[in-house]
Amino acid sequence: MIEMSGKTRKLHPECYGVGKVRIECCLCDAWYDGIDRVPDGWTHVVNVRTYERSIAPVPEDQDVNEYGDGLLDWQTHLGYCELCSFELGITDDEEYPARTRHSVQAKNNLG
Repeated sequence: MIEMSGKTRKLHPECYGVGKVRIECCLCDAWYDGIDRVPDGWTHVVNVRTYERSIAPVPEDQDVNEYGDGLLDWQTHLGYCELCSFELGITDDEEYPARTRHSVQAKNNLG
């Protein structure tokens, strides 16, 4: 199990490894941590921070680390998982505005 900001997530062997891609879906709770590449079927994937930045610790007496990232800023990539993409009928070829809490975060971290 992995402890994240008071939440404990069960790790599935296929969702966790030693790679440097840490991805979460913008619409649902799908995520993979430590994989080597973006999973097939994920669309509109953006790189929001480097792997090194994503693992930088947040000091116990502070809300953010040296990069300004908090405990929940663990992803290297954000996008739409295969299921959400299918349910919304979107592909990487289409324009689809991200209307989630991550969309503003992703734009801020790209600059």
